[in-house]
Amino acid sequence: MVVKPATIRIGKNFTAGNADRFKERVLKILDEGKTHLKIDLSNIQKIDAKGIAVLVATYKSCLASEKKMELVKLSPFMRTLLDITGLQQYFHHM
Repeated sequence: MVVKPATIRIGKNFTAGNADRFKERVLKILDEGKTHLKIDLSNIQKIDAKGIAVLVATYKSCLASEKKMELVKLSPFMRTLLDITGLQQYFHHM
């Protein structure tokens, strides 16, 4: 049986103001038994340290529980940010 991945699309800004809400959505999806999570970053134009920390924490949580997390549809801003910071090596992204 093929399980369809859960996809979360993040809006234009991913900052301390909405990072906790994102984290709650992720926890709910994982608690529902999903094993594959796709994070759609196509709209992101601004991200702060809290947003980055939540992405890293989500990745580590998925890894520890043997679940898959992918960053998909990266905006040019996010692609550049991941390349500059070296974080692209930790995330599978398309």
